[in-house]
This record gives sequence, C-alpha cells and structure tokens, in this order.
Amino acid sequence: MANIFHVYHRVLRWLMKVAGVRQELVQIEPGTTMNFWVPTRNPIKNPNPPVVLLHGFAGNGIMTWQFQVMNLARNYAVYVPDFLFFGESVTDRAERSPEFQAECVVKGLRRLGVERPCVLVGFSYGAMVGFRLAEMYPDLVAAMVVTSAPTALTESLSRVALQEIGYKSWSDYLIPNTVNGVKSLFEIGSFDFPALPNWIMKHYLEAMVKYRNEQAELLRALVVPDDFTISQFPQTAHFNFRVPTNHRHRKTQKFLVCTGDQFKELGFGTSGEAGSKPMEQQKEKPSAAANPPIPSCRKKKNEEATFLEDLKDHIDEFIHASMDEHKSCFKKTINKMFRMSKVVADKNSETSGVESSLPLRTTVSE
Repeated sequence: MANIFHVYHRVLRWLMKVAGVRQELVQIEPGTTMNFWVPTRNPIKNPNPPVVLLHGFAGNGIMTWQFQVMNLARNYAVYVPDFLFFGESVTDRAERSPEFQAECVVKGLRRLGVERPCVLVGFSYGAMVGFRLAEMYPDLVAAMVVTSAPTALTESLSRVALQEIGYKSWSDYLIPNTVNGVKSLFEIGSFDFPALPNWIMKHYLEAMVKYRNEQAELLRALVVPDDFTISQFPQTAHFNFRVPTNHRHRKTQKFLVCTGDQFKELGFGTSGEAGSKPMEQQKEKPSAAANPPIPSCRKKKNEEATFLEDLKDHIDEFIHASMDEHKSCFKKTINKMFRMSKVVADKNSETSGVESSLPLRTTVSE
C-alpha cells in the first residue's frame, strides 16, 4: 500500500501550482540546500508585502500552511521554506541553532529576489526562528504574527512545559518513534483531534520523520540559558501564546499587539523567563451544544481590519478551529481548486468569471 502522505504530497504539489506557487530548491551555500515554495507570478509587480510562513516541528512547510497558501497566494507573494532537516532541506554543516536556520532562510529569500520588508508568520518552532530572523535582519522584517511560542525557550520554561505535557525531553514528544507517540503528539498539539486508524499514524512516521538524529540536535540547540536577554524588536508583533496543560485542556492567552519595548506585557522579563505579570486569560468558550456549529474554520472577514489584524485573526482561527470546521473548509477549498484549474488553462484566466475571494480567507463565501 502506498504511503498516504507521499500520495497526498503529489496531489498537494498540483494544488499549489493551481493556487499560484511552485517548489524550488535553493542552494544556500555548498552543502546546504533549502526547499522553498515560491510564487509562480512575478512578485515584483505585487504591491502587497511578501508573506513568509514558517512551520512548526510536526510537519514541513507546505503540509503546515497549505490552506493559508491556497488563499493568500492570489493576492500576496507567499514564500514557504522547509527548515533544514525538514522536507527536502539539508546541510552538511554541524550548526543546528535557530540563528543558523534564520540565516539560511534569509539567504534563500535573497537568492529568490526578496528584498522588500516581509510579514513573518511563525508557528511554534518557526516562531522562535522568526524571532531570531527579525533580530538579525530587522530591515527585512516589517512585522510578525506569532502563535504557540515564546520569544525564546529558556531552560526554566522548558522544564515547566515538559512537566505539564508529561515528557522528559522535547525529542521524546516532537520526534515520536511509535504509533502511540504520534497520537500523543497530535492530541497535545491539536484541538479536538479525531480518532484515526493506526496505519495513518504509521504512514506519518515513515514519511514525515526522516532526520531523527538531526532534528533532536535542533531541539537541543533551541533551549537557551535563563539569563538569555530578549532583544528590543522594532517590528510590530501579534502574539498568541498557548500553554498546553494536559492532553485535553489548554489555557489560551489573548493576542497582544506590541512593539519591542512592550514585550514585558507578554509576561516575560528581560532575562527571557516568565515574568510576574501574566497575560489576560480568555474566558472559557461556551460549549458546542450552546452554539450552532460554524460551517468552516474561517469566520467572515472584518472589512475594517488592517492587513496585520486580519492575518493575525486568520492564523488564530485556523489554529483553534475544530476538526469539523476544518473538514468543511477543506471541501470548499478543494472545490475551489478544481474550479480554478479549469481557468488556469485559459490564457485569460485573470479576467475570466472565476469567483473572486478576499485575501486572508480560508474559505470562499457561498
């Protein structure tokens, strides 16, 4: 039986082409190659800021951000790198730090012709790499949208977080070697994760966990001492810091809009540790029985929202949507892709009667 993830990746490559992005391997330096998903259309003609999507540890770039790419790519120049030792990105260097990942991403972007300030969207591991990127290359980063990550993973934060989820190390949690380990990974990191057959979990292990030793080294390099100093980032940032407390319940803290000199409002002191001022907790969501189900994972866009506010809401809703909402969203997206594929073959696709969609949406309104 063919691996379902390998099959889906081939389908996904076609869907991405229809959406307006293609895969490109970029040589960062001799011995280091990074895979990017890049715009098929000339990005120089796009007046909007480029959007760079940075993935987490449980999947490569396009598997993590596929739904966002399908909708953003029509209006924005979207770039999705695979970090080193994810997807097809590799290096023969021994460096494993998030700073090295950030350096390689920037070199790749510049080789692809990206010089304008970008909006970075980072999830989990990708968010922490994004912080280092913004610190090292401030002229390339206009703003950040960050979810499920602190500015830096200090030793004390690491100990507390691992204790909460019941693991001794990040490698044990994020690089599973058994079917039960994969189930635990997604149950902790997802909202209302559905029961899936074991063969799907086995296929995940075979397809997605390729560089086990190298990824373990990446995780060890991610943890920094408690005296780590947080830089004063000049960029505007949108945050959503989620703390999993066990396999079934989470404390979700609100988005904050801030600049570098306001980072203490996030609950972090200048040493990088959790500060004494906690972020305001969101109220408990009402039960599903008390509210009718939302038909998709993207609510109606606020027409008065700024670009960053809408992008922040977009990522937040995607992360916290239920599985039923994602299923509905996926069906609508696939239907839209099939409708778009007929137009791609037409030279005048831009002026044809295809249903248009607003940027930063996960579904097409009906």
